[in-house]
Amino acid sequence: MSSDGRGIYTKIGIVAGSICKKDCIFFCPACVRKEMESLGEAYVHREHQLQGIFMCPHHGKFLKEYHANKWEKSRVEYIRLDGSLLDLSDILLYQGKHTDKLLEIAKAAYYLLSHSLGIISKSDVLLRYKNLLYKNDLATDKLRIKQDELHDRVVGYYGTELLSILESSIDKNNEYNWLRAATRNVARTVHPLRHILLILFLTGDISEFFQGVHESHSPFGKGPWPCLNKAADHFKQDVVTDLAITADFKTRAPVGTFECQCGYIYSRKGPDKDRKDLYRKGRVKAFGFVWENKLKTLLSQQCHSYRKMAQQLGADIKTIQKFEKLFAESSPVVEKQKSNINLKAEYREKLLLIMKEYPELSRTSIRSRCQKEYTYLHRHDRKWLFEELPKKKQSKGSNGYIDWDERDHEILMQLQKAHID
Repeated sequence: MSSDGRGIYTKIGIVAGSICKKDCIFFCPACVRKEMESLGEAYVHREHQLQGIFMCPHHGKFLKEYHANKWEKSRVEYIRLDGSLLDLSDILLYQGKHTDKLLEIAKAAYYLLSHSLGIISKSDVLLRYKNLLYKNDLATDKLRIKQDELHDRVVGYYGTELLSILESSIDKNNEYNWLRAATRNVARTVHPLRHILLILFLTGDISEFFQGVHESHSPFGKGPWPCLNKAADHFKQDVVTDLAITADFKTRAPVGTFECQCGYIYSRKGPDKDRKDLYRKGRVKAFGFVWENKLKTLLSQQCHSYRKMAQQLGADIKTIQKFEKLFAESSPVVEKQKSNINLKAEYREKLLLIMKEYPELSRTSIRSRCQKEYTYLHRHDRKWLFEELPKKKQSKGSNGYIDWDERDHEILMQLQKAHID
């Protein structure tokens, strides 16, 4: 506040570009009665002096003017409320019309006076506007405001009469009307009363608005999100924290991919309009180990139909049959069979290659060069091995082959003769 007191106008809400100016002091009859009883005199409330405020936020009573000629007073003189000049009757202004909304506005203004909001910047407020407008389908995915639709909705919410009373009528054809200025990143100043009008239209509660002012924009709302894995014990519980957002190739609508720690991954198009959308899924990208183990259990029991298993696990019958086939193909027995087939083909190929490169090798030489392959094929593929190996080579005698019986007889005769001599 400046030393000459000029900052007092800003403190009590009298700002440049003012609307609904008040040329006198206003008071609440209920506040005055209470203060007279407890304190012996009433005092001036700053929340009653704010521009555009017609009701007391504490008692819901319409404010009344204090009939004292301010021109007869000094600019710096303290004005004490004179009980003889206070009208404490309950006569209502506007015959009670617009009471509900005028009271909401008064309470919102008092909230601004009584809370420290210095850490919240103009850009924070603008982003909060855009996020809420997006949530209400009044902004695009890129947070561009649908100004014509916004105008119609705001006017429909308050009515032209109340906006006129608050000196806040909106000219739809004016590119610089206060509603456009409040929702755009422009240097123009918008009166606090008009910000209150926009905030209450968007949330109905000014405290809710500022409590969520730093929430980031998401077409799927604030996480965590529910897991839609029917096989998990946390089905439909808000446990998913991993969300990836992309744009649909054709429509450019946001697509959210939700991944749970149980391995279940699903996606859906946004934006979410209400709570029901949280439990909608477009496509399952992965069922995960929890889901697969549950299906294995059901299959092993052999007492459930495909239809029943599909209903229980949140999938179609073809998916159940596909996984059943995959489980069978990946079983230990099948894997061992696959391994044997692959190994047999590999060893056959190596043996044939050796025999082609070295056609002169005997069976014994081939066995020496390829001990591992020969042993494996001898155990698991013996028929093929003996058909492909070269024929056994036999030692030749006088008739082409050695007569071992004859040779044994000859050696025996020689030994006997040597013994006699």
